[in-house]
Amino acid sequence: MDTGIIKKENIKGVIESLMQMGKVVAPTRQDDMTVFSALPSSEALDLNYTNSKLSPKDYFFPQTEVLFCYEKENNQIHPPLIEDKPACLVGVRPCDAKAITLLDCIFNDPQYKDVYYLNKRKNTVVIGLACTNPQSTCFCTSTGGGPLDTTGMDMLWQDLGDRYLIKAVTPQGKELASKLFGIDKAPEKDLSYAKKQGEKVLSMIPPAFEAEKISEKLRSSFEDSVWETIHEKCLGCAACTFVCPTCHCFDIQDENSRDRGRRVKLWDSCMFPLFTLHTSGHNPRLSGKERMRQRIMHKFNYFKVNNGHVACVGCGRCIRECPVNMDIRQIVSAFS
Repeated sequence: MDTGIIKKENIKGVIESLMQMGKVVAPTRQDDMTVFSALPSSEALDLNYTNSKLSPKDYFFPQTEVLFCYEKENNQIHPPLIEDKPACLVGVRPCDAKAITLLDCIFNDPQYKDVYYLNKRKNTVVIGLACTNPQSTCFCTSTGGGPLDTTGMDMLWQDLGDRYLIKAVTPQGKELASKLFGIDKAPEKDLSYAKKQGEKVLSMIPPAFEAEKISEKLRSSFEDSVWETIHEKCLGCAACTFVCPTCHCFDIQDENSRDRGRRVKLWDSCMFPLFTLHTSGHNPRLSGKERMRQRIMHKFNYFKVNNGHVACVGCGRCIRECPVNMDIRQIVSAFS
């Protein structure tokens, strides 16, 4: 089945079906935030959200991940237990699903493959949730996306009020749809309504800039005088990079206790002064100017040159979470 209808009264049964197949990671409410976490029960699911503060990239690329443990005395290395069970990531917004495909460029590089990341990717089905209520900070249409974009998804759910229209995108999505409880054939009136809804939502997110043109302009703007002032409001807190669904900087640290320890991979940020500090004491990105330039150039030029896409999906998290109200749309538009 390529398309179908799930009545909201049957969602609990659908989720329970998924939970019988494997782990289900989905949006849940914790205090005043929506976060992606493993569902303890179908009742914990919360699909009535705009977008989560942190993207679901944390499932594939955790903030902290143990690579292995070791014992110095016996010269032994103990790899962590790697889950090799099926999982389902449910309720992922189109911007975040697309972001996962951009992370694939980094962690599935032909020369350098991250087995921890790839193991979770190959065992996980991604079910997206179409955006029907975009926020003022959303700009996915500026970066090649859209509220109904299916990039990175196996299946898309679109909220039609009292039911969801489901669309299977990949063979894995079609196979899963055939196994789920409570899916009915989609009538023509629902398909027509979904199309009109999608067009309406798309009109609510007019492009703020053209990513392709910005990328080309940045190619010759490394020494542009704009960089002298564009960074001045920035506090260097790195909130923008930690909420970003495509940022992938990380550090590797050894944590020792007497004769044993562990090696850990953890998120880092190019906005921190220590990120590029050499052992000699030299720092090639000494000021906020160099660090801001690196972030923008990497997202909209370097990544595009290396991988064919800009490393931004227009989710707007960096705008919403910036304590000094910096707006990446205004920053990149300065080069248009």
